Amino acid sequence: MLQSTIAVVNYNTRDRLRECLASIIADGPNHVIVVDNSSSDGSAEMVRAEFADVELIANRYNSGYGAALNRALEHVTSQYTIALNGDTVLSRGSVRALETYLNAHPNAVIVGPRLRMAMGHYSGRADSFLELCRGYWITGCSHLCFAGFHF
Repeated sequence: MLQSTIAVVNYNTRDRLRECLASIIADGPNHVIVVDNSSSDGSAEMVRAEFADVELIANRYNSGYGAALNRALEHVTSQYTIALNGDTVLSRGSVRALETYLNAHPNAVIVGPRLRMAMGHYSGRADSFLELCRGYWITGCSHLCFAGFHF
């Protein structure tokens, strides 16, 4: 069984979605699910024509990112799920690196890779994730973050 399913939510980013899927396929065998939120740019048709091994869920209307991702999650049977936007391009080895990290840290519930923007600079900071965890702690959902993490 594959360790990861890659769930991609898309809305009107056909050409970028093509790049995204090509980078996923180049990274190695993965179960890939694309949920297309009723794009008008031919995204769903492109997935059907060019990526036959990708599981496509074509929504009849734009349900929004969260609802679309939930539709993908209903189809996941792997140990891990990687949620991506359709304009994401993976670096080679990134899926295996995330799997290796998760396998070595069984108490980890969520991980986020370092994001490199198209111009080559890195985006995001670790404290953004910490703010999310603090929000979970305040709302009583701290069990969703790392075990043993102290706020």
